[in-house]
Amino acid sequence: MRGGWKQGDGARPFLWFARADTSLADQDIGAPRQRLVRELHPILQYMQQSDLEKPNEPVVILFTRLSTELIRSGLAQRPGGRASQQGPPGQGHPYSALTAASCASAAAVTAAGGLSAVEATRLKALRAAVHEARARVNPRFVLVVPVQAPWQWTFALLRSYQNLQSALHRLAPAAALVVVERPPPGGVPQPRLVLLDDLTPPADTIGQLKHKLLLWLKPLLQWMAEEDMEGEAERLPVLHVCVDAARLAQRFVARDPVAEAEAEADEAYGAYGGGSPAGGAGAGALEDLSGSELQRMLLARDRLYEAVDVLQPRLLVLVPWQAPSRWVVVLCRDYARLLVGLTQALPDRPVYVWKPRRLPRPRDEDVVDFCYSSACPFRGAVQAVAYCPRCSVAKYCSQSCQAGHWQAGHCRLCPRLAGAKLHSAQAAGETLAPANAGRQRTSQYGKPRR
Repeated sequence: MRGGWKQGDGARPFLWFARADTSLADQDIGAPRQRLVRELHPILQYMQQSDLEKPNEPVVILFTRLSTELIRSGLAQRPGGRASQQGPPGQGHPYSALTAASCASAAAVTAAGGLSAVEATRLKALRAAVHEARARVNPRFVLVVPVQAPWQWTFALLRSYQNLQSALHRLAPAAALVVVERPPPGGVPQPRLVLLDDLTPPADTIGQLKHKLLLWLKPLLQWMAEEDMEGEAERLPVLHVCVDAARLAQRFVARDPVAEAEAEADEAYGAYGGGSPAGGAGAGALEDLSGSELQRMLLARDRLYEAVDVLQPRLLVLVPWQAPSRWVVVLCRDYARLLVGLTQALPDRPVYVWKPRRLPRPRDEDVVDFCYSSACPFRGAVQAVAYCPRCSVAKYCSQSCQAGHWQAGHCRLCPRLAGAKLHSAQAAGETLAPANAGRQRTSQYGKPRR
């Protein structure tokens, strides 16, 4: 916020002119400034004679390029989109209806996410300027003036306005009065980070990366807190994985390889007159990965699917813990407004949009997916599989693949996978049961569809 002092002599209020928009030049505010000095004289005279809080009490005047409707609706909303009190308390006060009417149209626009990126940036700058004025000079009110219509005033009441409210309405009947609430002592509520991993990072790695993540995500968290939070209890999952985050997102976020493989198999089935061709369903889906890469990719993918399914977040952050600076953002649902914030807060960060799909569950009778075994003859191809009866995470196409993978190391990972299952009472209206609840120790396997 840029401004200059204009102090008077003796016990009188003084004017502080400032610009809430950095694009405003001196010539843009020159004429409105001279006009305001004349038109504010009755208010300043009243304050000097009847209601002066202290000698040289500041009267802050902010110029902005926002429209009057957006000024009044933007200042009348708490950060996060919740409407604040329209004017000071009191029944039947004459300016209450005026303020509500002037905010109605713009409030509908902001609620529907109709602000452009420029308008959202200017509104954020205006709110920051008002809070900066509160912190620096602690005025009782701030006068916000749009440069395109400098006669349409908006008084932002900050504190101790009980004696001023009637006088402002009497001396400036065409102006609107809006109460701007003080942010809570700890700042506005921000989304809570939920730190997750795919069971591969060392024990202290997640804690060491937390400080860096908070710094990287700070612009986005602040924007969400001020502009677009779903609720005070909104959670932002951060999933640490052992694979390249962009590669994982390209294969399993923006695409659904299982559904694509099934579609290819159906087309091939019809083309060959009922016989599945060689290299059919899912040919080449993950066949370019080595055995260990396939294991890590499937482990990270299943953890990602579980986080999306259980937590139901609007967005999720994927962090490769071995190269944490290459993290990416995944938009899962209701992300129309979030795209605006990501453009402003994280302009250079890759963003992937989740492709909706039905995720397989252990109770499903027919499951089509990738086999977890590195020694599978159809490794990397989509085929009929069954869940591991202990962890309900790993999947195998045959008993031999399950036995081989158990000896290769799944015997150590299986109990950890079962214990790390996410549980939430808000997941599709139900609470997930323990991993092995109601399941037998044996399972039937289908034949590979290749």
